[in-house]
Amino acid sequence: MNGQKLLWAVVILVIIAGLVISGCDELVTETNNITVIDTTLGRECFVCHSDTDNPFLRPKGQYANSAHFASARLIDAHVTIDGVNFNVTNCGSACHTHEGFLNSLEDFSYNDSTYSVIGCFTCHMPHTGTVNDWNADTLRGLLPTVELNNGEFIKMGKSNNCLHCHQAASPPNITSSVLITAGWGPHYSPQTDLITGSGGYFIEFERGANVHQGDTITGGCIVCHYGVGGISGQGYEFGEHTFRLQDILGSDTTFFVDNCGKSTACHNGSSAEEIVHFYDLDTIYSIRSKADQLEAVLKTAGILDTDDPEGLALKTNITIKAEEARILYNYLLVRHDGTEGVHNPQFALELLDSSLVRWDSIPRAAFSITQTDSCAPVTVDFTDESEGSIDSYLWEFGDGGISTTAGSVSYDYLAAGIFTVSLTISGTGGEDTVIKAGQVAVYDNPTADFIATPTKGCNSIGTDTLKVQFTDATVGGSTIQNWDFGDGSSVNAINPLHFYLNPDSSYTVSFTATNPCGTDDTIMVIYTFTPVPEFSASDSSVSIGVIVQFNDESIGASHWSWDFGDGNTSDLQNPTHAFDSSGVFDIKLTVDNMCSDSTVTKAGLITVSQ
Repeated sequence: MNGQKLLWAVVILVIIAGLVISGCDELVTETNNITVIDTTLGRECFVCHSDTDNPFLRPKGQYANSAHFASARLIDAHVTIDGVNFNVTNCGSACHTHEGFLNSLEDFSYNDSTYSVIGCFTCHMPHTGTVNDWNADTLRGLLPTVELNNGEFIKMGKSNNCLHCHQAASPPNITSSVLITAGWGPHYSPQTDLITGSGGYFIEFERGANVHQGDTITGGCIVCHYGVGGISGQGYEFGEHTFRLQDILGSDTTFFVDNCGKSTACHNGSSAEEIVHFYDLDTIYSIRSKADQLEAVLKTAGILDTDDPEGLALKTNITIKAEEARILYNYLLVRHDGTEGVHNPQFALELLDSSLVRWDSIPRAAFSITQTDSCAPVTVDFTDESEGSIDSYLWEFGDGGISTTAGSVSYDYLAAGIFTVSLTISGTGGEDTVIKAGQVAVYDNPTADFIATPTKGCNSIGTDTLKVQFTDATVGGSTIQNWDFGDGSSVNAINPLHFYLNPDSSYTVSFTATNPCGTDDTIMVIYTFTPVPEFSASDSSVSIGVIVQFNDESIGASHWSWDFGDGNTSDLQNPTHAFDSSGVFDIKLTVDNMCSDSTVTKAGLITVSQ
């Protein structure tokens, strides 16, 4: 009896536990295991599928090590959530969110607030059929074909779901210089473009079949990057849900690429060592080498950041030539693919080879000038030092003359002047111009002249010096300038600044100008003193009402103040005055300049009679 009670107690506990604790009797589906935070990780799957050797558990770790695991970041960067716009670009929600991808495949309808990360249920349809008949490789929404961004249609069976997102936008039509901004270039995950041999520039070979493309129901990406080991046609266990061909859960970190050489695999009979070290194979080694060459070229040109060891960081806010932009696009397409060309060796090698050839053919204008300072008329030689593939030249000599002669040229300058010369070249790789401003100087016989500012004055306020700026104004131009400042000092300079130390002095400045045509000189007097007042009158004895002319004869004056002794004044330099009463009048003149003022009075200078 007690045994029966105990048995019933156990049964009741088991039933209660079954009601309280979720078990394996309820199939996990998208409907009952979806949250915005963890829509697709399928945590409930692993309540039942918990064996460490189980093929359903291994993908959990592989997913966590894949780019899909980072799709939460893609959501923040590319969709609108809760009314906040995060700049949806290119694929946007269709490839960067779970709901967006399903909508693009099956025309589901989701609003922005339900966007969530990519994961298990994005590609899989678990438990959609009879439980015992459910197949581990069941994928949802298989597309019969995929339209590439360049307008082509391709098919790779179950890999079509992968191709739908892992492709670059159609290459831009680059016809002129390009401003490089953050994120410029192909999609960061353009594997479809490499596998199918689409996208990029300068592809001149006839595209052949790529063994990694495939078009069967199990062809393409899934052959290598998905599967449960040993199931024929489903790929090999080293791949599954990661793009790294490695067993990330095991203690052995050796690449599982030896599976490629199994008797049932693609590289049947190849040794593991040969497959592991792809870069030892001639083609793959060439791809790596040429990618490194192109990286070095782009870094030297200041297009890639030299501090980035991966060779992917762009120098932003710079403008590059159209051909340089096309080459940069090719380089990024190969680098972003991430397989060093393994996806499509022929295509990757063509992208890099053609880019290196085109880089060397980009027109880069350069020239040197044999003779820069000459006397008119003169013939000046211009030596072409341009590089690249060049179809046309345009020389502009700065005086209105031009030439379309290819290579080095000579040009006759008939008149004096300072000339700017430019060379523009063009070819299949674009156009380039180099300008040399003011590097050709042609002279006439010199006529020396100069400007002094100021030419007279006194000590600067608070100092004991007069500062004078001298400027060469030679007609015909000068190449050598000799200045003698008249105070015992001299200098060879174009436009010197000089300080005169002694007040109440005058200095004779001598200037000699020389150019290839000859030499000339000139002089100027510089005054540094306080003003000295002096004046004269046109008559000293006049009648009432007769006009008298007063003439300033001061030295160094800049302002004048006259007092005529009869209550009348004037601030003119040379005033006139008529006296309206008789008498003898004292005439006073006060002058000043920036230094000081001074006064002279001439007593009884003017006698006025009736």
